[in-house]
Amino acid sequence: MLSFTYHRPTSELPEASLHYLNRGMLFFDIETTGLSASRNRIYLVGLGWLDENEGEDCITVMQYLAENAADEAAVLDATLAIASDQRFESLVTFNGTTFDLPFFEKRCEKHAVDLNATDPISALHHVDLYRTIHPIRHFFPMEHFRQKDYEALLGIGREDQYDGGKLVSVYHRFEKTKKQADCDLLCLHNKEDLFGMFHLISLLACLQVKEDVCVESLQATSANEVSIRFRLDVPVPVSIRQLKTTGSLLLRKTSGLAVLPLYKGGLRCYLPNPKDYFYLTAENTVVHKSVGQFVDPAFRRKAEPEECFTEFKLPAEYLDGRIHPYCADGVFQNIGKALEGFLRQVC
Repeated sequence: MLSFTYHRPTSELPEASLHYLNRGMLFFDIETTGLSASRNRIYLVGLGWLDENEGEDCITVMQYLAENAADEAAVLDATLAIASDQRFESLVTFNGTTFDLPFFEKRCEKHAVDLNATDPISALHHVDLYRTIHPIRHFFPMEHFRQKDYEALLGIGREDQYDGGKLVSVYHRFEKTKKQADCDLLCLHNKEDLFGMFHLISLLACLQVKEDVCVESLQATSANEVSIRFRLDVPVPVSIRQLKTTGSLLLRKTSGLAVLPLYKGGLRCYLPNPKDYFYLTAENTVVHKSVGQFVDPAFRRKAEPEECFTEFKLPAEYLDGRIHPYCADGVFQNIGKALEGFLRQVC
């Protein structure tokens, strides 16, 4: 078994990454000879964490490379030894829920590693970046949502031009020839996947937008809208534009702008969890799926978020200028709640 260690300064990371990273995180990525854990094996494991190198904060990446099939057990043992370090509290992967962790567990079983007795990896809190970021994928103008696509979005250039599938033949050639060039290719791909995840964690800032805002100013526009400027606690790593029927949103670094339409007469109360509702096309209304399941499918469809509201009228005393739940002297008093509701819907 071969092992390699690399360091990169944390100064290369987006500001948002530094907000979410901590020394209790262990980043984890594997390379395999195929997709089936019963027929294929792990030939490379990469692990990354925050560390110190020559007195400066850095990212440390450790790799274990199997020189042949017999080395796989040693790679697994070395990985478990790192994961058992008491400093680590959470495990960070990209799509590890579906692939890396089940594959690793299956290969441990193959080599009679008793994970039921001591399994430091499953004891760690798992953060799957792919699954965590997926709910806000509509923020990002991408056709696919692979790690390399997110890296390109963040402006991260990769020297590695291979994907895991293409490297399988490179590994089998390395097993036979032990050429350094092939070894470098195998390690480069895994190394850049790991360093890339330290950048991707910055996207969690986009997920937190609905929670970490501070309203700075608001202004009514001639188009019967209200323009709200707000500040974010953590800067988003990419600019975001969203246009919905319920309003528009612009995010850039720590600044946010929301433009919301003002409704006259009826008020709308938007319902949480739009996926739980059907829109009834003949009645122009939404009902919960527990009720809508009994409606002919020809007259229902999945409700869109902007359709999931109930509408109600205010009593006359709220409309004559003396009392109003949102406005006083033409200025919004509960603008924070209006913005919070809009961000919850968009994010």
